[in-house]
Amino acid sequence: MHNIGVVIPFYQRDKGILLKSLKSILEQKCSSEINYYVVIVDDCSPLALSEELSQLPTLPKNVHLISLYHKNNSGPAIARNTALRHIQEKLSSVVDYVAFLDSDDQWGEKHSSLALEAFDLGANFYFGNTDRDGFYDSNWNTDIPEMEQDLSRFSIGDSQFIIDSSVVIESMYNKYLSQTSTVMYRLNKFPDILFCDQLRFAGEDELMWLLLCAGADKVAYYPCDVTKCGKGVNMFFSNISWELVGSCNIMGSKALATAMILENIELNSKQRKILKKTFNSHCYVYFKLMIKHAFKFREIDFKNTMLIVKYLLTKDLSSLNKHECVEAKIYN
Repeated sequence: MHNIGVVIPFYQRDKGILLKSLKSILEQKCSSEINYYVVIVDDCSPLALSEELSQLPTLPKNVHLISLYHKNNSGPAIARNTALRHIQEKLSSVVDYVAFLDSDDQWGEKHSSLALEAFDLGANFYFGNTDRDGFYDSNWNTDIPEMEQDLSRFSIGDSQFIIDSSVVIESMYNKYLSQTSTVMYRLNKFPDILFCDQLRFAGEDELMWLLLCAGADKVAYYPCDVTKCGKGVNMFFSNISWELVGSCNIMGSKALATAMILENIELNSKQRKILKKTFNSHCYVYFKLMIKHAFKFREIDFKNTMLIVKYLLTKDLSSLNKHECVEAKIYN
């Protein structure tokens, strides 16, 4: 039997969304050969997790559900870290792989089996394709066609690739390849890795995947594995307009995430040049948006401002490497 820990942060308003996500776990091909340890963190959701789970049918014996909750909303990075810590500290003796599933997304039925196949072939980090309603029906077909020629030498089958990690890193910071709900990694390769929880508005997931890629040796990308991205609460997409003050906080976090990549991941001179240009661009837009939304200054996260200024002056990002530990209680 394989053992997969599943990380699900929960913050929703509408009933039934999480149930669809959990159903996609239950409907996995070969699921009878896999034990799932599903850790859901209620991040002070408007819809209580207990209310949503009250509608859940009896689970099969190989699906173990652990429900945790925060007293205050802490954001997706901290919620995911709460679940990761539970897996790392309580379940590391049984869990082989860690997977992520956002509470409004649904895995394709072969997601688990394809990931396990990739791990058997030597990959330590795995991600698949996505279908996002209203945007695209395939991230691979829409955003990544120029990569296909570059990856052709890594093909192991129809729309399946096992790639040297150094090759995929550049593609990952240029394009958001690995949407969170498609990701899985080998736990014993990365036994204590956590999200940068001070990146509250954007960038924490891209940074995490790049750190995993950098240490993975081999990375698997299976565009044939399609995860459906749903339409629940999404703080990123709901604040992406320049007319909203939330866009300022997003750009601040993106600038800091780019700086973290520059300081924590080995890059060649060409890659560093590209990322420095990206960082400068993010900073320019960030400070421009701060001026635009100055009359809403109470909604601007000035922690971003202080960290960016400190980095510009000293190149010091040490405070971003510290992780906040939020008390989480287990639902009875």
